[in-house]
Amino acid sequence: TEWKEQKKEIERLQKKCVSLEMDRLTAEVVAGVPVAVHVLDATPKELVTLATKIADGGGIAVLAGGEERIHVVVSSGTERVDARPVVQAICEMIGGRGGGKPVLAQGGGTDREHLEDALEAARSAIYADLNE
Repeated sequence: TEWKEQKKEIERLQKKCVSLEMDRLTAEVVAGVPVAVHVLDATPKELVTLATKIADGGGIAVLAGGEERIHVVVSSGTERVDARPVVQAICEMIGGRGGGKPVLAQGGGTDREHLEDALEAARSAIYADLNE
């Protein structure tokens, strides 16, 4: 049906957008590991897709996005950094909670005012873990 075709086209375009966003993301390399920390205009599903692609390449991603509720995704492609404490620390600072697995954790909160500070703290913690 036409509705199904439109839905497939939307999904195809969303994947293309994620791919383009991936090319735009800059990663700093710390102790040989690419680290990307960004706030994006993306859905939770897109954040997970982007973060997973970065981790699949051996990198670490800390991505946040969302309108009213902030969604946070942390992925780690290295055993040197566990994504869970990173996402928990960020979410605690933005008035929320998070959890997951060592390679991919997610959560959220609503306190946008503290988001930049939370991401900066996460970046510092990741750098410390990588430089041990």
